[in-house]
Amino acid sequence: MHSEWNWKNKVLLMEAEYHNTQGEFDQAASCYQESIKAARKHKFLQEEALGSQLAAIFFLERGTYKTAWSYFDHSVKCYKKWGASAVAKRVSECMRKEFGSDTVLAGRIDGFEISFDSSLGSGSSMRSSQSDNESF
Repeated sequence: MHSEWNWKNKVLLMEAEYHNTQGEFDQAASCYQESIKAARKHKFLQEEALGSQLAAIFFLERGTYKTAWSYFDHSVKCYKKWGASAVAKRVSECMRKEFGSDTVLAGRIDGFEISFDSSLGSGSSMRSSQSDNESF
């Protein structure tokens, strides 16, 4: 019997990608989040980074920019911590292209406040009193 801790986050990430291709966006969002949590729990930093990067792209495609930014930011931090500076740089360049910056000036982006999100560990999250069409 193989240990679940060794493969769970990978299966969840594949399920997220599958649900995304099938147009099952709520299930995809949930699987991305669970994959990232499982990778972090079992200290697969590179897979936490990859899951965050793919989740960011997913949310960017859905138009949920503040969530996408949060996942991109978390991905960059994980890649840097893992020592993959070239990948972190590439993701940061994507952030600059999409958001005009890979850092948030004065703690705001598109009118949304930036705050720490404990569900992502060291990642940032954006909160607003405005309505948002995020799945979770």
